[in-house]
Amino acid sequence: MTVLSIALALLAQLAPPAEKARAEAPSSAQREEAAQFLGSFFGDLLLGDTGATASHCALPFQLEDRRLASRPELIKSLSFMLRERRTEPPVLQGLEVLTPAEMEAKHGKPPARLKDFPWKRPGTWVGVANLSGHAAVVTLARGETGAWVVTGYSD
Repeated sequence: MTVLSIALALLAQLAPPAEKARAEAPSSAQREEAAQFLGSFFGDLLLGDTGATASHCALPFQLEDRRLASRPELIKSLSFMLRERRTEPPVLQGLEVLTPAEMEAKHGKPPARLKDFPWKRPGTWVGVANLSGHAAVVTLARGETGAWVVTGYSD
């Protein structure tokens, strides 16, 4: 490691939070890729296809305040959630992809019931969807294979 690389590493650690957030901010191409993935996730969710929705998810999965450890448990919980809440099918009216810092600056900290929600892990982004005027928040990251996966959901 050269003196220059050590100095740059130290400067990065001392950078103000705004500069760190800019350095961690995804590129517009990365945001678009994440938004396309989330569009597919929400499309399957809104169609009520729990198997396809679960295929977008990583385990363990955080659903609201519950941590789900198995695919059957995830599918059962998604099915219950959709059956319980659906009166008429919601419509995806908007979607934004944010870094955790952007999420907190724009929407504030999550409520205490979501204390275990995986939104601040390294490499995690947050998707905020407008489902017929109702907010749904997901966390997403790159999985072991490098593909996008949803790691948490709350609405």
